[in-house]
Amino acid sequence: MIVRKVDSSNFAELVLNSDKPCVVSFYSKGCHLCRGLHPIYERLSEKYVNRLKFFKIDADAEPSFSDEYLDGGIPTIQLFSKDIPPVLIEYPEEPDELSGYSRKYLDQWLYFYLLSYTLLKGKKNND
Repeated sequence: MIVRKVDSSNFAELVLNSDKPCVVSFYSKGCHLCRGLHPIYERLSEKYVNRLKFFKIDADAEPSFSDEYLDGGIPTIQLFSKDIPPVLIEYPEEPDELSGYSRKYLDQWLYFYLLSYTLLKGKKNND
């Protein structure tokens, strides 16, 4: 499985200290949008397997930990890298009815994030 579960006990080790940028989905088992997002998230994790790591956190299982990262609700997706501050993938103005985030929307975010990350990392190495 390319998408791995993470929790508060291993979040710093697996996500914050990762050698690659990480995409983290905060979800709830009872959320219909989260269930719709799951196959999209899995497909994108396969597409970006060499460039990004994908994780998911059950926000209901650890509300005090997850609340720090949620953007008003679930699903929420954030990007983490030890080289730059976390980036929230904003919830779309016109959300997909089944998943909230559409595949095209997330794919564009990830593409531009990687482009920006590469440029920032290159600039940091040249300083």
